Amino acid sequence: MDLSTLFFEAKQKQSILAPIKMRIAVLHQLKKILKSNQQALIDAISTDYGYRSPSETLLAECLPLYKELDYIIRHIKQWTRPKPVHVDIWYQPARATIQLQPLGTVGIMVPWNYPLILALSPMIAAIAAGNNCLVKISEYTPCFGKVLAELINHHFSDYGINIINGDATLAAEFTQLPFNHLLFTGAPQIGKKVMAAASENLTPVTLELGGKSPVIIDNEINLKEAVTCILRGKLLNAGQTCIAPDYVLVPEQRKQEFIDTAKSVAVQMYPELKNNPDYSNIINSRHYQRLKNLLEDALQKGAEFIPLSQLIDGESQKFQPGLLINVLEEMQVMQDEIFGPLLPVKTYRDIDEALQYINSHSHPLTIYAFTRDKELQKVIDSQTISGSLCFNETLLQIVQNRLPFGGVGNSGFGHYRGKYGVETFSKLKPVYYQGRLHPANLFKPPYGAKFKALLKLLM
Repeated sequence: MDLSTLFFEAKQKQSILAPIKMRIAVLHQLKKILKSNQQALIDAISTDYGYRSPSETLLAECLPLYKELDYIIRHIKQWTRPKPVHVDIWYQPARATIQLQPLGTVGIMVPWNYPLILALSPMIAAIAAGNNCLVKISEYTPCFGKVLAELINHHFSDYGINIINGDATLAAEFTQLPFNHLLFTGAPQIGKKVMAAASENLTPVTLELGGKSPVIIDNEINLKEAVTCILRGKLLNAGQTCIAPDYVLVPEQRKQEFIDTAKSVAVQMYPELKNNPDYSNIINSRHYQRLKNLLEDALQKGAEFIPLSQLIDGESQKFQPGLLINVLEEMQVMQDEIFGPLLPVKTYRDIDEALQYINSHSHPLTIYAFTRDKELQKVIDSQTISGSLCFNETLLQIVQNRLPFGGVGNSGFGHYRGKYGVETFSKLKPVYYQGRLHPANLFKPPYGAKFKALLKLLM
């Protein structure tokens, strides 16, 4: 079946998920199927990576996905109930409500780094909002895509919910379908193409893009505490995380202390790498070579590489994590999103210099700041713009079901998760009910003296 036919067949099933009870039933069924096939999904992702830590898949994908499912199921009736709003006295007797209306058919384009949660988290929100949807899986995760398609298409195609696998050509065709909403997660340069294609159908888009998410460390924070959080966030999935710390801004006088602490903490987390079941591979040889090129470019331009583990032989697809010291703006590693276990370290003399550096670049997907100083927290909050801001931890802002997730500017726009995902995939429809009296009749032509007197009173 070709893509267009699949799309229009799904579109014909739009009304099936309109009843709230049906949406809840589908979400319950989805969770049951995911849990009973959890190991098959974990194994498929690991196969696509050459090896991906099963513990990381459980922690970073399965657990938050189940929690979000439970949260949405618990609250969906409340969220979708018509909300009464006040009507001004001049229009009485009348009442008004805001209702969440399903959009129709939603398209979701999934990246390869966290394929399970980044496919199903927006899909769950789309279903909860009453939409059917088509989900395009990355060509870099074909084993996972095959398993997910077998599960979802078998159980949910009758509701107009389907998983689609294919190459970049099919992905381009996918963006040209007349969806009622399209969500893309990936690189900014591809996001621009997706948005351009969607514009042909006036399809609204949500873009979840990347960027260089900075970390600010202040003068007083306990460095072991901060570095543990930073490396836990940076080395999860070998750094292949859109909200991973991308570079660190550390006070000049704490540079060596930061380096020494990072080396100590990394050895505790990953005593060895080659046969370590907790450290994941780089997804494929193309991205492994990309990281090598970033490292070589930085070294050629004067950076110093400080490994955070023992050396790994060239046959492994595990990339050696490390710090990059003395980085310069012209280095590619300071221009591109790294998406790997390399962590540049820059020094600053005062907080104004650190904030000026961040603000001179594109708005990041997130900013991390390690400080217990309440006043400094207010300064960082008020003087920066980012998709999210996280103090004294990394990554955990994305798994808060009561917070929206999304970027700003070059790191994307729009958001989802929890209630915010349901609203993204809905039309907030205003509904107005006029009573038996019609105040507007006082303002109909001919516009005489009474009209002018009433208008003067209202204005």
